[in-house]
Amino acid sequence: MEDYAICARNLVKHYGNHAVLNDVSLSVEKGVIYGLLGASGCGKTTLLNTILGRKSVESGDIWILGKKIDKNDSNIRTVKVGYMPQDIGLIQEFTISDTINYFGKMYNMEDVDIKKNFDILTVLLDLPPKSRYLKHCSGGQQRRVSLAVALLHKPKLLILDEPTVGLDPLLREKIWIYLSEIVKSNNFSVVITTHYIDECKDADKIGLMRGGRLLAETSPANLLSHFHTDSLETAFLELCKAQDKENDNTPYTFESHNEQILEQLSVQHLIKKCEFGDRHHIYQEKMKKEKQAVSENIGFSLNRMHALLVKNWKQFYRNIGLTFLLGSTMTSEIIVKERMDGIWERSIIAGTSSLEITLAHLLFQSAIMFFQCIECIVMVFFLLRLDVEDKLCTMFLICYVTGVCGMAFGFFGSSICKTPTEANIMCTGGYLPMTVICGVIWPIEGMPTFLRLLATILPCTTGIESFRNVMLKKWPLWHQSVILGVGVAVIWIILLATLSIIIIKRNK
Repeated sequence: MEDYAICARNLVKHYGNHAVLNDVSLSVEKGVIYGLLGASGCGKTTLLNTILGRKSVESGDIWILGKKIDKNDSNIRTVKVGYMPQDIGLIQEFTISDTINYFGKMYNMEDVDIKKNFDILTVLLDLPPKSRYLKHCSGGQQRRVSLAVALLHKPKLLILDEPTVGLDPLLREKIWIYLSEIVKSNNFSVVITTHYIDECKDADKIGLMRGGRLLAETSPANLLSHFHTDSLETAFLELCKAQDKENDNTPYTFESHNEQILEQLSVQHLIKKCEFGDRHHIYQEKMKKEKQAVSENIGFSLNRMHALLVKNWKQFYRNIGLTFLLGSTMTSEIIVKERMDGIWERSIIAGTSSLEITLAHLLFQSAIMFFQCIECIVMVFFLLRLDVEDKLCTMFLICYVTGVCGMAFGFFGSSICKTPTEANIMCTGGYLPMTVICGVIWPIEGMPTFLRLLATILPCTTGIESFRNVMLKKWPLWHQSVILGVGVAVIWIILLATLSIIIIKRNK
């Protein structure tokens, strides 16, 4: 398997009774551009997700750059892979420069290498000004930034899902030229998916998918020669007819080689004529080979943690009005929103673990909670001039721990829900009964026995009672009831955080 960038054997996956991958076997040699072709819904993206370890298969084996990917763990981070998803998968509150730096840190790159590669990609992909926010970029510009992220760390294996959709023909030509050059000069491997079949005429090898099956896997020249045509569309049509007639899972293989067809398929024939203006800037010189700056360390990374915290801070202060008003709602939506936007998936594939992302969110939100608790203490006790100066630290601790517990509950809801609406309903639905029976509205002494027992184990009840006793009775921190109030909240924090991490890892 050392000669293959990707080797997949007998992959099977179903969604219900529908076979998305039906005994698919695929081979991508090192140093080639592989075009994975097929109509929308044929299984291309699902196949890529299984290769990347984002989806499991029911049976079959996968090797990437000579390393077998365990189907139960699918740790794709052990190899150097660049990935551009079909969706943008970027953080809209970031500038282009922020985005590049964030993913550069995810790849464990040095700052000098990030800047050097970014400058090259800015010219190649005609990126907008680096200070522009992604939410102010057009769809095509965002796709170019997404492609720049995938190319940033010069991966040994580059997987691009519909990379040229919506791009200018000249820019598409530049990208193909660039991909051809890095494949030849660095022995990289590139896998491109597209439903524009004739776009892959310059690929070294193509695989044609239909209905979850790989119909053929060969070079474009061999395919055209076999069906005596000059159009990949026509050849694909003949393969589809053959599939309908024979209903056979085994892909076609081709041995013949036609040099005349190879000549006709050269890059110069992709665009016959273009009169869109001056073209002398179209990537004139070949990129020099440079040393990879990606660290081999795949463990817990301080660089990644720093980048994740910076990302969370920028998302917070650039939405500070909404965050200040709906802090708890935002907490419950964080993981759901990142998963829906594709940010979570792309960060995982870049090498970040679910634990690192979750801890970064918990640390950042805990810091926000710290300042919110200070604000509450100042507003209530200093402005109202209550005589509790000697117990402020104890009351602050109770307030802070209870707030972090609520934040952990929001993360738990975010980890098990699929949409922000579901997360909001769960958190609101859990908060309302908790407020009613925690002793603020309905005294615990007046509750039925069952409700009294239930209220006692809830995270807010003992905390509220401890807070009240510290404020009115001047109880110290080491008083048994105060320790119990803090301890119950800490236990809930540990329980909810642990469950969130387990669920996130299981659903990754």
